Amino acid sequence: RLVAQCYNRTILSLILPFADLHKVHVKAGWTVALCAALHTVFHVARWTKRGEVGLVNERTGLSGVVAMACVVPVVGLQVPGRVKDSFSFQTRKAVHVVGALGVGVAMVFHTPRTMVVTVGALALYGLDLIYTTFWATYRVEHSEFVRLGSGVQLTFKEPDGWPKDVEGYVNVLVPWISPTQLHPFSVYKSNREGYSCVFAVARGDWSQALHASIARDTKRPVWIQGPFPSPFGESAANFDNMLIVSTGIGITPALSSIQKFASTGRSVSLIWICRDPSLISFYVFQLWGVFDDCDLCVIFYTGKQPIDLHEAMPPHVRVVPSRPDLGRVVPDFIQCIEQNVALPANLQGKACTFLLEMNDMYTGIASSATARLRFDGIVLNCLKRGATPDYVVDHFFAFAAAGAAKRHSNGTATSSSSPPSSRPTSV
Repeated sequence: RLVAQCYNRTILSLILPFADLHKVHVKAGWTVALCAALHTVFHVARWTKRGEVGLVNERTGLSGVVAMACVVPVVGLQVPGRVKDSFSFQTRKAVHVVGALGVGVAMVFHTPRTMVVTVGALALYGLDLIYTTFWATYRVEHSEFVRLGSGVQLTFKEPDGWPKDVEGYVNVLVPWISPTQLHPFSVYKSNREGYSCVFAVARGDWSQALHASIARDTKRPVWIQGPFPSPFGESAANFDNMLIVSTGIGITPALSSIQKFASTGRSVSLIWICRDPSLISFYVFQLWGVFDDCDLCVIFYTGKQPIDLHEAMPPHVRVVPSRPDLGRVVPDFIQCIEQNVALPANLQGKACTFLLEMNDMYTGIASSATARLRFDGIVLNCLKRGATPDYVVDHFFAFAAAGAAKRHSNGTATSSSSPPSSRPTSV
């Protein structure tokens, strides 16, 4: 990883690009597996024809058998299907690493030529692993975990020596979940000086365990490894105007690219398709300023649950309650960017209508006594989706109290309705 990072900074990367290291790894793996299989088949055929099958017991034959025995599980567990799905990611990763090292050791004893090549490759891999483990892995004391409906947001203080411009991913180790598992996540700069963020969607075993363990906002030390380069923004590096389209948690690598390219004076716009209302509210309102570098930003909300939009939104950010027709939306965006005008009229109208509807819904719930049952239902749904009690209090009851106080100051409050004087103990 660090070798590839240094290589990508040289002019050689223009001739032989290794930006997407994972894609290179996949192609190289399948090529090696195919060549090894053909090599084995022709060796067996030749030895059988010559009556030299006993050579399989020699050093060359034994090392070849060991290498192929390691190649089969490494390749087999990467083929999409039931076999791959029946094993966890950590199991497949362990088999992949151990099998690859087994192939390397076998090749050291195969022939003198393979020994030279393999020793060089293993030495490079070992040095990269040692440097990454001891000099690019940091214990971070200042970290904050915030639980949302679909995952967990981690904000951490950047350690000494952290690069100024962050784009790519980091490996995160959370000791109280697993002291041995490092998981990669896209990283981007926080709106707080000297801090960076990652977001873990609760999908796999590890991320679901993390989501379940964060009952409330917490601050505990973690280990951060990296950052390492990501191919996400490499394809857009040679253009002045960029339009980034992301879905769901794909917003995290998009943010790092927005921060990177906008700092160079380029035009960057964003289309974000998301169905998680807590994720939208968090990034738009709580992480204020994360979309300031966007020229245009439209969030297409595809969820069915109400979303709180009572706070003032940036003028260039709009939320539209529909699934976009990208074949029409993208050309509209390009026209707006080229002509330096506001959002397309059809999107602007939908966004304003949706904003008013959401404001009316939240104001009505907060002020109407007859809507108490509906209000309780929304609170319970928020708790089921992962909202903490403090979040519910701050975003529902505090807003309701403020609305009641405002109505009382305008002379519209009645004696039967009064704002809550304290936080309800039931929540």
